[in-house]
Amino acid sequence: MIISPAFKLLSSLLPIIHVTNAAILSVSPGDASDLKSKFSAACNGDVVLIPPGVYSIDENLCSYQVSSCTNPSKDIILRGNSSDATKTKLVGVSLRYCEGYIVIDNLSLNSGTCENGAFLEDDSDKGIILRNCIVNTPYKDAGTVSIDIMSQRIGFINTVIQNPFLYPDSQKNGLVEEGKGLVMINSKMTGFKTALDLKFHGSKNLTTDYKVFGTRFSSNGVNCHICTDFEVCSNSCNKLTSLLPNTPAKQKFTVTNFIDILRFDSFSNPPLVIPGPFVPVQIYFSAVKTAGETTVYRLPSAYPSPPLGLKTAAGAVQYYQFDSTAALSGAATVYFEKSAIDAEFIGSTTRKVYFHNGVTWAVLSTSVVNLIGKNFYRFTFPSTVLLSGLVGFFST
Repeated sequence: MIISPAFKLLSSLLPIIHVTNAAILSVSPGDASDLKSKFSAACNGDVVLIPPGVYSIDENLCSYQVSSCTNPSKDIILRGNSSDATKTKLVGVSLRYCEGYIVIDNLSLNSGTCENGAFLEDDSDKGIILRNCIVNTPYKDAGTVSIDIMSQRIGFINTVIQNPFLYPDSQKNGLVEEGKGLVMINSKMTGFKTALDLKFHGSKNLTTDYKVFGTRFSSNGVNCHICTDFEVCSNSCNKLTSLLPNTPAKQKFTVTNFIDILRFDSFSNPPLVIPGPFVPVQIYFSAVKTAGETTVYRLPSAYPSPPLGLKTAAGAVQYYQFDSTAALSGAATVYFEKSAIDAEFIGSTTRKVYFHNGVTWAVLSTSVVNLIGKNFYRFTFPSTVLLSGLVGFFST
C-alpha cells in the first residue's frame, strides 16, 4: 500500500427485536394505525421498519409524544423494507418538529392536500436525512412551503422532491433553509416556483454547510433564491455552482475532514469555537475516473442487525453510511481512527469490521496501522467502482 504524501491525520403485534443499542419495531403490513403506534413507541436508537404497502397516515407523525422513553428525543431510522421506495407509500403524511437525528430511507412520502403547512418542518438543532426517497407535495396554495428548515440540518441523497401541480398556481418554495446547512447529493427538485430559498446569513461556511452536487432542478421558475441576509437576496445559484466536490478526478490522493452530514454544526449563536462533528475517517483513493462528492455519516440506529454472534458498541452505534457520486477506477483504502472507534466499546478490546451492501453483511479484512503516532483501522473498500454502502464496527 502506497501512502500518499498528502496523507493527513484527523484527530404492532409483531415482535420487537432487541439489539444492544436499539429495538427494531416492525410494522404490520399495510396497517397505518400500527405504523403510528410503532413510531410513537420509538426511542433513541430504534428503527421503525415498514414493509411494502400503502399507509394512510393523514397527520403529522411527529405529533406523537412518548412517555415511556427516558429521553424524549427521537434519534431513529424510519425505513421502508422493500426493494425500492415506490413499494412502500405513506399517504397524507407530514414530519414536523420531530426533534431528533432521523434518517428516512427507501420510502415514498405523499403529503396531504388539505393542510396548508409544510410537509417537513423543524427547528430543533438536530438533523434529518432523506435517502432513496420520493417526496410528493401536491399543494395548490401558492404560499405553501414544502420543506421549512430553521435551526436544523437537512440532507437529501438519491431523493426526488416534486410538486405535480407546477407553478405559478402551486407551491411557492420547494425548500426554505435558514438553519445549519443543506446537503443534496444525486437528487432532484421539480415543480416549484422557487426550488431553493437559502439564507446565507451569519457565519455560513460554504465548504461545510452546503454540499449540492449531482442534483437537478426541473420545471422551477427560479432554481435558487439566495440571501446573504434576510432582506438581501438574489435569484442565482452562483454560490452553489462554485462549489467543488471533495473527490477530484486524479490518482493517489487522500481525502480527510469528512463532516458528519447528519450532525455537523458550524452555525450557532454564539458561534462554535470548534465546529463538528467530523467522522474519524480518511480515504486514500488510488484512482478516481469521474469527480464527485463523497459523504459519510454515522447512523443513529443499529440497522441492519449485527452479524450473528457480534455486538454493537455499548456507546454510540458505530455504523457509518458511505455515499459518493465519484466514479472510481481503482481501490479505495479506508482508515478509521482507532481510539475514536474503541472509545464507544466499553470493556471490549476485540473489534470486527463488516460491510453491508444493502442485502447482506460481509467481513472486511482489517489491519491496524500506525501513522505519525496514531493507530488506524485500515481496510480496502469492497467496490472499486462506486463508494457506497454501510460499514459497521462490532465486538465479540
